[in-house]
Amino acid sequence: MKGEATASGSNNNNNNNNNNNMMSNGGGPPAQGEEGAASGQQPQQPPAPTAVTPDMLYKLSKKIAQLTKVIYSLNTRNDDLEQDLEAVRLGYEEKLQLCQQQLHVASQNLGVNGAPQPMTNGNANNG
Repeated sequence: MKGEATASGSNNNNNNNNNNNMMSNGGGPPAQGEEGAASGQQPQQPPAPTAVTPDMLYKLSKKIAQLTKVIYSLNTRNDDLEQDLEAVRLGYEEKLQLCQQQLHVASQNLGVNGAPQPMTNGNANNG
């Protein structure tokens, strides 16, 4: 309770300082860098640090462990997706090479003037 009273007391002082700054600046919030220099007031002191209780330390440790698991999971998922993407890319490159080979063979069969070459295996229909 004693720490709460001290913290709320310093917050009241900070609120009063903020209100004074707002009035001296025409009613708006203080502009960045104007808090102490432009109004002639001393810069505000940060509130006094609070003591870390074992319960708070436990909760912080749990939260750090939880966030570490999330980061690990995201990194693992990212690695897996990169591997899947690489496999798909390689598959499409192989299909593209196969299509290029088929196009090359088909263009060789057409000949110079675009007419199909006669088949040499004797199955051509001579009508």
